[in-house]
Amino acid sequence: MRRIRNVVAAVSIAAALAAAGAAAAQAATLTLDHPCYYSFGRTHQPIGLVGASFRPHVQVTLTFLGQVFHTNNPTDAAGGFRVRFPAPAFRSVRARVTLAATDNQNAVNTRFYLTDVKADFNPASGTPSRMVRFTITGLGAVLDFLGRNPHASVFAHYIRPNGRLKGTRQFGHLRGPCGDLTTGRTKLLPYASEAGAWTVFFDTNRRYRKSERAQVAVGFTVRRIPG
Repeated sequence: MRRIRNVVAAVSIAAALAAAGAAAAQAATLTLDHPCYYSFGRTHQPIGLVGASFRPHVQVTLTFLGQVFHTNNPTDAAGGFRVRFPAPAFRSVRARVTLAATDNQNAVNTRFYLTDVKADFNPASGTPSRMVRFTITGLGAVLDFLGRNPHASVFAHYIRPNGRLKGTRQFGHLRGPCGDLTTGRTKLLPYASEAGAWTVFFDTNRRYRKSERAQVAVGFTVRRIPG
Protein backbone atom coordinates (compact mmCIF):
# COMPACT_ATOMS: atom_id res chain seq x y z
CA MET A 1 0.00 0.00 0.00
CA ARG A 2 2.78 2.41 0.80
CA ARG A 3 4.38 1.77 -2.55
CA ILE A 4 1.09 2.45 -4.37
CA ARG A 5 0.52 5.69 -2.44
CA ASN A 6 4.07 6.82 -3.20
CA VAL A 7 3.63 6.10 -6.90
CA VAL A 8 0.31 7.95 -7.01
CA ALA A 9 1.80 10.91 -5.17
CA ALA A 10 4.80 11.00 -7.51
CA VAL A 11 2.53 10.92 -10.56
CA SER A 12 0.36 13.71 -9.14
CA ILE A 13 3.39 15.91 -8.45
CA ALA A 14 4.79 15.26 -11.94
CA ALA A 15 1.44 16.13 -13.50
CA ALA A 16 1.24 19.34 -11.49
CA LEU A 17 4.75 20.35 -12.47
CA ALA A 18 4.02 19.61 -16.13
CA ALA A 19 0.85 21.69 -16.01
CA ALA A 20 2.70 24.57 -14.33
CA GLY A 21 5.45 24.37 -16.94
CA ALA A 22 2.94 24.41 -19.78
CA ALA A 23 1.14 27.39 -18.26
CA ALA A 24 4.42 29.27 -17.85
CA ALA A 25 5.41 28.49 -21.44
CA GLN A 26 2.07 29.83 -22.71
CA ALA A 27 2.05 33.04 -20.68
CA ALA A 28 1.46 36.03 -22.97
CA THR A 29 4.37 38.44 -23.32
CA LEU A 30 5.08 41.88 -24.78
CA THR A 31 8.49 42.98 -26.08
CA LEU A 32 9.47 46.51 -27.13
CA ASP A 33 12.34 47.33 -29.48
CA HIS A 34 13.66 50.18 -27.28
CA PRO A 35 13.35 51.23 -23.62
CA CYS A 36 12.83 54.91 -24.46
CA TYR A 37 11.25 56.74 -27.41
CA TYR A 38 11.65 60.36 -28.44
CA SER A 39 8.61 62.50 -29.15
CA PHE A 40 8.71 66.26 -29.67
CA GLY A 41 7.03 68.73 -32.01
CA ARG A 42 6.13 66.84 -35.18
CA THR A 43 8.82 64.22 -34.66
CA HIS A 44 7.65 60.94 -33.14
CA GLN A 45 9.85 57.85 -33.06
CA PRO A 46 8.22 54.61 -34.29
CA ILE A 47 7.47 52.12 -31.51
CA GLY A 48 7.92 48.46 -32.38
CA LEU A 49 5.90 46.03 -30.25
CA VAL A 50 5.91 42.23 -30.46
CA GLY A 51 3.35 40.07 -28.66
CA ALA A 52 3.62 36.32 -28.10
CA SER A 53 1.43 33.50 -26.70
CA PHE A 54 -1.89 35.31 -26.95
CA ARG A 55 -4.97 33.49 -28.26
CA PRO A 56 -4.57 32.55 -31.91
CA HIS A 57 -6.47 34.35 -34.68
CA VAL A 58 -7.88 37.19 -32.56
CA GLN A 59 -7.40 40.94 -32.43
CA VAL A 60 -5.52 42.25 -29.41
CA THR A 61 -6.62 45.42 -27.62
CA LEU A 62 -3.85 47.85 -26.65
CA THR A 63 -4.33 50.60 -24.07
CA PHE A 64 -1.96 53.40 -23.12
CA LEU A 65 -2.21 57.06 -22.14
CA GLY A 66 -5.96 56.59 -21.80
CA GLN A 67 -6.42 55.59 -25.44
CA VAL A 68 -7.61 52.25 -26.78
CA PHE A 69 -6.30 50.69 -30.01
CA HIS A 70 -6.73 47.35 -31.76
CA THR A 71 -4.15 45.42 -33.75
CA ASN A 72 -4.85 45.74 -37.48
CA ASN A 73 -4.35 42.04 -38.09
CA PRO A 74 -5.33 39.08 -35.90
CA THR A 75 -2.71 37.08 -34.06
CA ASP A 76 -1.07 34.20 -35.90
CA ALA A 77 -1.53 30.47 -35.17
CA ALA A 78 0.94 30.72 -32.26
CA GLY A 79 -0.80 33.77 -30.78
CA GLY A 80 1.86 36.22 -31.93
CA PHE A 81 1.54 39.69 -33.41
CA ARG A 82 3.81 42.53 -34.45
CA VAL A 83 2.78 46.20 -34.64
CA ARG A 84 4.51 49.52 -35.26
CA PHE A 85 3.10 52.93 -34.42
CA PRO A 86 4.44 56.45 -33.76
CA ALA A 87 5.23 57.52 -30.21
CA PRO A 88 2.38 59.72 -28.95
CA ALA A 89 2.75 63.41 -28.24
CA PHE A 90 3.03 64.39 -24.58
CA ARG A 91 3.45 67.67 -22.75
CA SER A 92 6.31 67.05 -20.33
CA VAL A 93 10.05 66.46 -20.68
CA ARG A 94 9.89 62.80 -19.62
CA ALA A 95 7.09 60.32 -18.98
CA ARG A 96 6.97 56.64 -18.07
CA VAL A 97 4.07 54.97 -19.85
CA THR A 98 2.30 51.69 -19.20
CA LEU A 99 1.03 49.83 -22.26
CA ALA A 100 -1.50 47.07 -21.63
CA ALA A 101 -2.60 44.32 -24.03
CA THR A 102 -5.49 41.88 -23.76
CA ASP A 103 -7.26 39.33 -25.92
CA ASN A 104 -10.10 39.01 -23.35
CA GLN A 105 -8.37 35.99 -21.87
CA ASN A 106 -4.73 36.97 -21.48
CA ALA A 107 -3.75 40.35 -20.07
CA VAL A 108 -0.20 41.66 -19.85
CA ASN A 109 1.48 45.05 -19.70
CA THR A 110 4.88 46.60 -20.24
CA ARG A 111 6.41 50.00 -19.50
CA PHE A 112 8.57 52.38 -21.49
CA TYR A 113 9.71 56.00 -21.47
CA LEU A 114 8.78 58.93 -23.68
CA THR A 115 11.27 61.77 -23.83
CA ASP A 116 11.84 65.20 -25.24
CA VAL A 117 15.23 65.73 -26.90
CA LYS A 118 16.96 68.98 -26.02
CA ALA A 119 19.86 70.76 -24.35
CA ASP A 120 19.85 73.59 -21.83
CA PHE A 121 22.06 75.32 -19.28
CA ASN A 122 21.54 76.86 -15.88
CA PRO A 123 21.72 79.61 -14.72
CA ALA A 124 20.33 81.10 -17.91
CA SER A 125 21.55 84.67 -17.42
CA GLY A 126 24.86 86.26 -16.52
CA THR A 127 28.27 86.87 -18.03
CA PRO A 128 29.73 84.53 -20.69
CA SER A 129 32.37 83.39 -18.22
CA ARG A 130 29.85 82.35 -15.54
CA MET A 131 29.75 78.79 -14.23
CA VAL A 132 26.83 76.73 -15.51
CA ARG A 133 25.63 73.15 -15.77
CA PHE A 134 24.64 71.85 -19.18
CA THR A 135 21.77 69.38 -19.33
CA ILE A 136 21.33 67.04 -22.30
CA THR A 137 17.98 65.24 -22.39
CA GLY A 138 16.99 62.23 -24.49
CA LEU A 139 19.96 62.21 -26.86
CA GLY A 140 20.53 58.53 -26.12
CA ALA A 141 17.06 57.66 -27.41
CA VAL A 142 17.98 59.12 -30.81
CA LEU A 143 21.31 57.26 -30.82
CA ASP A 144 19.59 53.99 -29.89
CA PHE A 145 17.09 54.43 -32.73
CA LEU A 146 20.00 54.94 -35.13
CA GLY A 147 21.68 51.76 -33.88
CA ARG A 148 24.45 53.61 -32.08
CA ASN A 149 25.68 53.59 -28.48
CA PRO A 150 23.07 55.38 -26.33
CA HIS A 151 25.59 55.83 -23.50
CA ALA A 152 28.53 57.24 -25.46
CA SER A 153 30.71 60.17 -24.43
CA VAL A 154 29.38 63.64 -25.18
CA PHE A 155 31.36 66.33 -27.00
CA ALA A 156 30.49 70.04 -27.07
CA HIS A 157 31.35 71.96 -30.24
CA TYR A 158 31.48 75.75 -29.81
CA ILE A 159 30.51 77.68 -32.95
CA ARG A 160 31.49 81.34 -33.16
CA PRO A 161 29.16 84.11 -34.38
CA ASN A 162 30.80 83.87 -37.82
CA GLY A 163 29.79 80.20 -38.08
CA ARG A 164 33.26 78.77 -37.60
CA LEU A 165 34.26 76.21 -35.02
CA LYS A 166 36.07 77.70 -32.03
CA GLY A 167 36.82 74.47 -30.18
CA THR A 168 35.52 71.14 -28.87
CA ARG A 169 35.32 69.88 -25.29
CA GLN A 170 34.53 66.43 -23.96
CA PHE A 171 32.06 65.87 -21.14
CA GLY A 172 30.79 62.67 -19.47
CA HIS A 173 28.78 59.71 -20.71
CA LEU A 174 25.06 59.64 -21.42
CA ARG A 175 23.22 57.62 -18.80
CA GLY A 176 19.87 56.01 -18.09
CA PRO A 177 17.23 54.50 -20.38
CA CYS A 178 16.90 57.69 -22.44
CA GLY A 179 20.57 58.72 -22.52
CA ASP A 180 20.81 61.91 -20.45
CA LEU A 181 23.68 63.95 -19.07
CA THR A 182 24.02 66.77 -16.56
CA THR A 183 27.54 68.15 -16.52
CA GLY A 184 29.47 69.45 -13.57
CA ARG A 185 29.87 73.19 -13.17
CA THR A 186 31.82 74.62 -16.09
CA LYS A 187 32.24 77.95 -17.86
CA LEU A 188 29.50 78.75 -20.34
CA LEU A 189 32.13 80.10 -22.72
CA PRO A 190 35.60 78.72 -21.97
CA TYR A 191 37.16 80.77 -24.76
CA ALA A 192 37.88 84.44 -25.37
CA SER A 193 34.63 86.39 -25.47
CA GLU A 194 33.40 87.51 -28.89
CA ALA A 195 30.25 89.59 -29.40
CA GLY A 196 27.41 87.92 -31.26
CA ALA A 197 25.34 84.73 -31.27
CA TRP A 198 27.17 81.57 -30.18
CA THR A 199 25.91 78.00 -30.55
CA VAL A 200 27.06 74.91 -28.68
CA PHE A 201 26.29 71.62 -30.42
CA PHE A 202 26.30 68.42 -28.33
CA ASP A 203 26.83 65.02 -29.95
CA THR A 204 29.04 61.95 -29.63
CA ASN A 205 31.61 62.88 -32.29
CA ARG A 206 35.11 64.05 -31.50
CA ARG A 207 34.95 66.26 -34.59
CA TYR A 208 32.12 68.63 -35.44
CA ARG A 209 29.80 67.45 -38.22
CA LYS A 210 27.14 69.78 -39.60
CA SER A 211 25.12 66.86 -40.93
CA GLU A 212 24.96 64.90 -37.64
CA ARG A 213 21.44 63.56 -36.99
CA ALA A 214 21.90 62.80 -33.27
CA GLN A 215 22.69 66.29 -32.05
CA VAL A 216 21.21 68.90 -29.72
CA ALA A 217 22.20 72.54 -29.35
CA VAL A 218 21.96 75.57 -27.10
CA GLY A 219 22.55 79.18 -28.05
CA PHE A 220 23.48 82.34 -26.24
CA THR A 221 24.35 85.89 -27.20
CA VAL A 222 27.41 87.81 -26.08
CA ARG A 223 26.75 91.54 -26.04
CA ARG A 224 29.41 94.19 -26.28
CA ILE A 225 29.36 96.51 -23.28
CA PRO A 226 30.23 100.12 -24.22
CA GLY A 227 33.33 101.24 -22.37
